[in-house]
Amino acid sequence: MDLAAFEQAMRDAEQRGDREAMRQLALHVDVDELPTLDPGELRRMRFRDAPPKQYSIIFAPADQPRGDTP
Repeated sequence: MDLAAFEQAMRDAEQRGDREAMRQLALHVDVDELPTLDPGELRRMRFRDAPPKQYSIIFAPADQPRGDTP
């Protein structure tokens, strides 16, 4: 799966609130796993060969939208 397809599939799963689909999609990324620090985090990872302090976090969809976002 190329990056553009991965990003679109992740956005689609997020819009549906499908946590399991998000977890499954994230399994296709070649990363080093980092420990999650918050209950709302599904996955914290560092892409291989990325700078040491650069990492990505996949959050679970919120049960309630934040009031301060458009």
